[in-house]
Amino acid sequence: MIGAIRKIGKILHRSNLAKNILIIKLRERVPVGTIIYDEKMREVGKLIEVFGPVVSPYGRVLLNEDIMAIINEITGRPCYIVEGEEEKVRWRKMPRPRKGRVE
Repeated sequence: MIGAIRKIGKILHRSNLAKNILIIKLRERVPVGTIIYDEKMREVGKLIEVFGPVVSPYGRVLLNEDIMAIINEITGRPCYIVEGEEEKVRWRKMPRPRKGRVE
């Protein structure tokens, strides 16, 4: 049985930290591990982190391989969740670059 489909935010852009991470603007608090869909109900990826202000949070989504090719097409579009669909997440927060460090 499929749960209720709910609009939870907007897809903003690809992360500066890694190419396989997408930044979304959330309308409400969503549990980590929730599967995110685009407006055509294609699975975009899994929410791995919620950050920013409590009133208007942002989220990091670990992208699926097949979505990486159409990332420019879905940028700026709404994103959805299916209530009750969650997966366990194992993700380590990426360190910030230190000042003066040359890579």
